[in-house]
Amino acid sequence: MNKEFKSPYPLATLEENTGFLFWQLHSLWSKEHKKVLENRFHLTHTQFAVMSSLYWLRLHGSNEVSQSQLALHTKIEPMTVSQSIKILEKKGYIKRVGSTIDARANSVLLTETGTKFIAEVVPIIEQFNLKFFAVLKSRLSHFNNDLLKIIQVHTFFGDYVVG
Repeated sequence: MNKEFKSPYPLATLEENTGFLFWQLHSLWSKEHKKVLENRFHLTHTQFAVMSSLYWLRLHGSNEVSQSQLALHTKIEPMTVSQSIKILEKKGYIKRVGSTIDARANSVLLTETGTKFIAEVVPIIEQFNLKFFAVLKSRLSHFNNDLLKIIQVHTFFGDYVVG
């Protein structure tokens, strides 16, 4: 370690830095997802998240899904969800229809083409995820539970603010 600089880090090594490790993991995972999604299916990861979440929500009983519900479900910024929906509409995968629940809102639906398409893509991405995280073996469910705890804390109690 360079003794000329006083370290602002409370940790001795980067292997102890959860944020840095999470960033590295996300970068590796995202890069591999991008290869599959963009090269093979011409989708961004955000577009995939929107389509697969819409499919999941409909599959599990949501008759109408709004853009705001998609944003909450995916944890993607509402403006980014809106932009993705516009692109997916142009591709013919999604359509917006007037909500039967709220006259001021639209519901988002997969088209027949979009439903067939996402049903083809999801198994390939799920297989990729299994291979990517296979190193965790029997600890995968514990890893997922830890991720869920973090997501739930920050979903229910708001954003963490540094300061």
